[in-house]
Amino acid sequence: MTRRSFKGEAGFTLVESMLALGILAVSLSACVISFDLSMEAVKTGANQMAALHSVRLELETLRTLSLTNSSSLNAGTHVFTNGTVTGIYTVSNINSCTRNLSVSVAYLNYINQAPRACIGTNTLTTTLTSTLHP
Repeated sequence: MTRRSFKGEAGFTLVESMLALGILAVSLSACVISFDLSMEAVKTGANQMAALHSVRLELETLRTLSLTNSSSLNAGTHVFTNGTVTGIYTVSNINSCTRNLSVSVAYLNYINQAPRACIGTNTLTTTLTSTLHP
């Protein structure tokens, strides 16, 4: 048996292989971080849309109530629960036929809030006017 010499053959050295492995590790960790940030954005977007849906649903519910006979539309701040979401609405009287209505629901915002989520708020405001004058 004879020994073969590897000096003339092509191939990667140990240093080149370790450098390639390091570059691969950095690029894969960037992908994982990017995926984690995108998942936080998706969770925040879902929370925002659920809060906005709850605000719109409560606003439509309040809009259908009678302006003159409903205790729900008395001036002041009131709390409502819509499924699993709790929010507040504020009624202010302009005159006997017109009211300003503001509905707010909080949601969790996960974007750029390490290690915990912070609270954001969706608010819709409208003016209700009765066409039935007393």
